[in-house]
Amino acid sequence: MAERNLSVCLFLIVVFTFPILSFTDVQGQSSEFFISGQALDYVTNDYLRNASVSIWHSSNRGSSVTWNFIKEVKTDLNGKFSVKVQSGFQYRVYSYNLNSESKALDYAPSFEDFFLIENVTLFFRLIPAASIVFDGSLWFVESSKPSTQYSFIIVDNSASRLNNGSFVNIYGASSHNFLGLPLNRILVPVDRNITIIVNATVIVGTAAVFRSFTINDLKHLNMTKGRTVSTDIRKYSSQANLDIVYGRLSVSEQLIEKLELQDFYVVAERQDLSKVRKLLMSAQTKYDNRQYDECYSNIREGYLNVVTTIQRLEDIYANATSSVIFLTFFLAFTALAVSYLLSKRLLIRGLMSIPFFGILFLLFYLTYPGCRVVPWSLLIPVAAASLGIVTIITPLFSALVGERIVSIMSLAKLNLGRRRLRFILTLMSTIVLVMSFVSLTSFSAGYGLTTKPFYTLSANPKGVLMKQFILPEYRSAIGFYALDSSTLNLLNERVNIITVAPKAETLPATVSFMSLSPIGNPSITARIFGILGIKASVESQVTHIERIVVQGRYLIDGENDTGLISVLMARDLGVKVGENIILNVGATPKKEMKIVGLFDDGLFSSLRDIDGELLIPKKKVMFEGMDPVLRPCESYETIITTWHNALELPTVALSRIDILTEDSKSDSSIARDIALEQGFDVYYSTGSQNYEIVVSTYLETKGLAILIPWVIVIISMIITVLNSIFEQQREIAILSSVGLNPSHLAGLFISEALIIGIVGGGIGYLLGLGSYKLMAFFSIIVEVRSKVSAAWSIAAVSVSLAAVLVGALIALRYSVVITPSLMRRWQKEENAPSIGKSWVFQMPIRLQEADLDPMFKYVISRFQKRLQAVSIDLNPEDFRLTLSDEENAGIKTKTFKFSCIPRQRITIGGVSFNLVASKGKDDDAYSLMVVFGMGKDNAVYKTADFLRMEIIGWNTLKRK
Repeated sequence: MAERNLSVCLFLIVVFTFPILSFTDVQGQSSEFFISGQALDYVTNDYLRNASVSIWHSSNRGSSVTWNFIKEVKTDLNGKFSVKVQSGFQYRVYSYNLNSESKALDYAPSFEDFFLIENVTLFFRLIPAASIVFDGSLWFVESSKPSTQYSFIIVDNSASRLNNGSFVNIYGASSHNFLGLPLNRILVPVDRNITIIVNATVIVGTAAVFRSFTINDLKHLNMTKGRTVSTDIRKYSSQANLDIVYGRLSVSEQLIEKLELQDFYVVAERQDLSKVRKLLMSAQTKYDNRQYDECYSNIREGYLNVVTTIQRLEDIYANATSSVIFLTFFLAFTALAVSYLLSKRLLIRGLMSIPFFGILFLLFYLTYPGCRVVPWSLLIPVAAASLGIVTIITPLFSALVGERIVSIMSLAKLNLGRRRLRFILTLMSTIVLVMSFVSLTSFSAGYGLTTKPFYTLSANPKGVLMKQFILPEYRSAIGFYALDSSTLNLLNERVNIITVAPKAETLPATVSFMSLSPIGNPSITARIFGILGIKASVESQVTHIERIVVQGRYLIDGENDTGLISVLMARDLGVKVGENIILNVGATPKKEMKIVGLFDDGLFSSLRDIDGELLIPKKKVMFEGMDPVLRPCESYETIITTWHNALELPTVALSRIDILTEDSKSDSSIARDIALEQGFDVYYSTGSQNYEIVVSTYLETKGLAILIPWVIVIISMIITVLNSIFEQQREIAILSSVGLNPSHLAGLFISEALIIGIVGGGIGYLLGLGSYKLMAFFSIIVEVRSKVSAAWSIAAVSVSLAAVLVGALIALRYSVVITPSLMRRWQKEENAPSIGKSWVFQMPIRLQEADLDPMFKYVISRFQKRLQAVSIDLNPEDFRLTLSDEENAGIKTKTFKFSCIPRQRITIGGVSFNLVASKGKDDDAYSLMVVFGMGKDNAVYKTADFLRMEIIGWNTLKRK
């Protein structure tokens, strides 16, 4: 019974297990399928034997697919192939043919994509193809670096078009480069009407910009099956760049036409575009002559110029629109200034300012183009608000500055009114000056190629030097910006360049990361701040560095682990030529270096490069309380080796590249091309003059001849103020006697200058704006940029004020009648000094030693007459006059002493005092002061006033 049950169980196990095993076996067999197919010639339909079939798969789907290589097989005699692969993957199968004799790809690769779920049979009809190699770098005018991310799309335009899926039509950065081809090599079907679309990405500033152009003309390449042809990519990119610049040129011309319709003066901008057209015409000529580097340089310069012009045109329109409000307020202020001159009463001034403002605003509307772009609905409220605000602010301003300043300005206005003719003539000259400044000069910032001379201690340096541009304000803190080694390859592509001389050096640091020590004696070390790496053969032609070697020999190109050290370093380390030393990086020995020569410390420290900079590397030096500053390394802190060896060390990078050309006469053009193409700071020499050329911002100045009328106005103002001073001596004395000190009196004349400057500046600016319209009407071409920005109104008034104030201040400086010394002020102490202290009054004058005795004699004489006038019965024993000289600790002192018996009935002379002239050993003149030991306030003040006026009177007579 048990045996029977066991048999039943076994039977059931077999029955149920067999289907499962069978199903599992089927599933295992179905997970592997075959990819089979055949490769044929597209034209002849012949079998392609020995053609390659490459199988790739990917486990993910979608746009970002990563392909993994599986295997590669060859076709048989009938062009057939068969490969067993796993299912469940996305597959891509390529077929291509490498000619066994020529070793060239003579068919365009074909491919198929599919998801494998069953056996697949493929038929590849390979199209005969040729290889195109694009030489040169792919430049676009927007960037100073060539594109490194680009691709080629091949489009068949034939009547019977090929299916793009039947052959690989994308090459370059965005393709699946299964063949490992260089980015600049593509396979193109022959005997077809083919177009190639080039897509590239360039870096403009910090943004990546997409650019594309099409290559249509391929017939001249004479492509045949299996042939490899070369063509210059710059031939096609140059045309694309020309199209870009012409497009920008068209935009700028449209902007100019728009601005001219609104009466803006854009003659200078039209001249800029004319220069751009000339550059593009020259570029086209160079393009036709296959001078692609020079062609690109002209296109690039034209692009920079036209972009700058577009920015200027857009700024003109924007500034003119936004400046209307400010300029309307400026006109209201000018109108009030004019009414202030013509009236004394505040109410009448306010009423008079309305018609004056109306006249100025009408003139403003007729002359200022910005008014055309602002609607009347906004313009009229702005005008009314401006006049109202200025009317309100004016009395508030008077309250703020104080009654004394208002009084001084009122006196200045009265003086101008009494000397009306002189005032009008000075005002007219100021108006003409400002009008000339506005209409005949221009100052503007630009961006483009700039060439300027520089001076170096090296006589007629040979070659061209290039390095990364550093803004002038950062040059004292940054040694250099590291160059990319790819720059060397770009330079080697250029014609007319014989060789390049890279220079590698350590980045400046405040501490030393390396040191040298003799082998076997690590206790002796020398700190290393500077590593200089050079290409020996070329560097000797450029800087003649080999001349500094005084023992041993110079370096040889390609040597490994050799170097030069200074004589002082060799002495400190106790090593000789031919010995090895250890270069330590931090605390770890880095490598051995053989000393092949010693150089002279002084010669190396004074050796200069093409740009005039010292060849020796720099380090950062700390000073207390200051940021680190750059200083040249000491010669005994520096090693010279080959540039390849130097770049293997930490903190070492390429700092500059020198270039030797076939003909030194071409240095200037090569320097220009490099500066434009790659944005480097480039230096070169013509033999008689050294130049720096760089693409950067610059200040454009035109019409500087305006300085001549500016000087004339200053001279006119000097004469006017001097005449006014000498004509008003009596008035000045009266004003001084009532308490106005020299600064107040000077303020009187400065106020006159301010009134002339403000009124003349405002009217002159308006007339200057109107002159643009007159020049356009009479076809007068003055190549200046119109000053439509509100900032220029401030500049115009500043020029006006500068002219008249400089004239007034110069006149006051040489007219010591009012301010004998601008360093001294007449000040009274409001309260009596404390007990035991003296009254001290500084006199507003400085005297030379030869003037002391005449001044004292004059003051004594005048004082005696004053005493006689007020004290008829004054006896000689009642007072004494003495004069004494002293010198103590380098200070010379000359004192006039007056002492008396106090008399209550005498105010001036009723108190003793000392009139002291003193000069320190470093002073160039004597200072004067009055010292009272005691006395009543009234007597002290009156006596001090008397003495001050007599000193001023003596100085006036002396000047005459």
